[in-house]
Amino acid sequence: MENTKERIRQWIIDFLREIDPECNTIEIVDSTDPIRNLGLKSIDGVACACSMSEKLGFQIPLGVNPFVDDEQRKSRCLSEIVDTVFLLTQTAKDKKHG
Repeated sequence: MENTKERIRQWIIDFLREIDPECNTIEIVDSTDPIRNLGLKSIDGVACACSMSEKLGFQIPLGVNPFVDDEQRKSRCLSEIVDTVFLLTQTAKDKKHG
């Protein structure tokens, strides 16, 4: 099954709800920042990357934390996480077929 942005988005929301049951009572939208709004830590992004690599069938490169933009030194909101992961899946797909 192809990794669409909607599939990735839903998977991330499900992951957030699994690691923090309190997220079940909060509406998670594109502007939700897991670190700032949900009280998660950067290390949770690393756990997400590992789990996502298994679930979505591609390897997120070591050193990439979907929850944090290292270049801008800030945490990412859900839509930015989805865009980042989607771009990584497309890059992995291109390398596999190219």
